[in-house]
Amino acid sequence: MLIIIYEIDILNCTRTAKLKRSSPRPRSIVVQLSSPRLRDELLAASIKYNKGKPLERDRTPVFVCEHLSPTNKVLHAAARKRAKEAGYNGELFYERYVVYRSDRSNAELIPKKEGGGVLVAVSRRILSKRMYSWESKLEDLWVILEIPITHTLRRVAICAVYLSPPVHSSMLSHFIESGGSVVLDNCDCYCILGDFNLACIDWSLVADTSYDYEVPGLCQPLIDLLNLYELKQHNNVLNKSNRILDLVLSNLPACMVRQSHSTFSNIDQLHPPLDVDISFIREPRLSFNHQTFKLNFYKADFLNINKELQGCDWLKIVIINTLANRKKNISKNPKYFWAYVKAKRGDTSSYPINMTDGLVTTSDGKQICEMFASHFESAYINSGPQNSGRGDALGYVKNSNQCLTHSLRR
Repeated sequence: MLIIIYEIDILNCTRTAKLKRSSPRPRSIVVQLSSPRLRDELLAASIKYNKGKPLERDRTPVFVCEHLSPTNKVLHAAARKRAKEAGYNGELFYERYVVYRSDRSNAELIPKKEGGGVLVAVSRRILSKRMYSWESKLEDLWVILEIPITHTLRRVAICAVYLSPPVHSSMLSHFIESGGSVVLDNCDCYCILGDFNLACIDWSLVADTSYDYEVPGLCQPLIDLLNLYELKQHNNVLNKSNRILDLVLSNLPACMVRQSHSTFSNIDQLHPPLDVDISFIREPRLSFNHQTFKLNFYKADFLNINKELQGCDWLKIVIINTLANRKKNISKNPKYFWAYVKAKRGDTSSYPINMTDGLVTTSDGKQICEMFASHFESAYINSGPQNSGRGDALGYVKNSNQCLTHSLRR
């Protein structure tokens, strides 16, 4: 960005004295320009010059700022001090937000009255209301939001809390007793966000149900609150000490927490900024049958179970069960007889090489046929004809061994 300043644009020019004579920096120059537009262009050009490219070793940045007279400097400093003491909301947010604040001066149980405090800013497009009767004597703030969802209004309670260190059990118990009654009696959706300063607890181990983690005594009331009201701690962003001090407690069906990349002030390494995305759509839950008993598999002796399973002859067990099922089904379907015979022979459909009738064993085809003929001879020989009432009926059949052998060979 190139700015051309002519001599006629400079109304006055002078140098100021150094605050420290030993400073190597040159004295500042005060220039009075002919128009505010030219002044603003010069300020913008200096900012772009300093931030546009990395500075080289033989190149120094140029600092240009708006000069104030001594009287205006005193007035500006007094205005900033007053705005800081009064804590005007306009210093933080635009008019499109409704700002709710709870300063430390209002906390009765906090002896130190400087610093601290919590704030909730809600867009004016969302109906909101602060609940003074829900707040404890600590630094906490409760706000009810009415969110329009599918032609209905869903009431959600938002709490911002700050427990200043060192945190004592009396402070934590007082907040839990106040917040617990609010959650139980007034709302079905709630989200508690804030700095609890509980560095003694490892939340990753608390979430791991397979690990028997011993919760510190100071944090036990908070864990009881989570279990009693079905709350969950959703923040997994660690600080530089690999701890989680800022908690996000909610019973909402969908809550996602991630580290924010847009900040309003300098980042505290112990309290990284967070972005919290929540959803108010509740998924339907299945009805729970309290008479259903569940086995606790965590108490099973899996070493002995594996030892017993490895000692089982699974092939033998499968064959026995298969034969029993096929034998049982023979009475229902005669076709299962051949499946049963096949299973007895080891699931093979080919004929054996050697056959026996219990007395004689042979592999000769002719002799095998003779053995079949003699074994089934009684099924084909009858003592006399039987009249079936039909003239063309065959009374009985008599086959010789030669005929049977001929039929089997075909």
